[in-house]
Amino acid sequence: MLIGSGVHITSGRNQHLTSDVTRPIRLQDGLFTRVHIGEGSWPGNGSVVTADVGRRAVVAAGAVVTNPVEDFTVVAGNPAVLVRRRTGATPM
Repeated sequence: MLIGSGVHITSGRNQHLTSDVTRPIRLQDGLFTRVHIGEGSWPGNGSVVTADVGRRAVVAAGAVVTNPVEDFTVVAGNPAVLVRRRTGATPM
């Protein structure tokens, strides 16, 4: 796996809860989940990953992954969306 500079991989989308308006955000609980980055994948510079990334997927620079990314795909944007499927990819 190759990881670009400044990539943030968080513990899921609900790492910080904000629903209790009577408590400071820093004192509120969070829901932590394990985020997996697939073999041979590449989260690009400055991307934020809050959901699983499949095998040999590419996350464009600056993309924000909020939903799982399929194997052999390229995603970009905020939130990250499918740009294309990687052709010619051979399973490992």
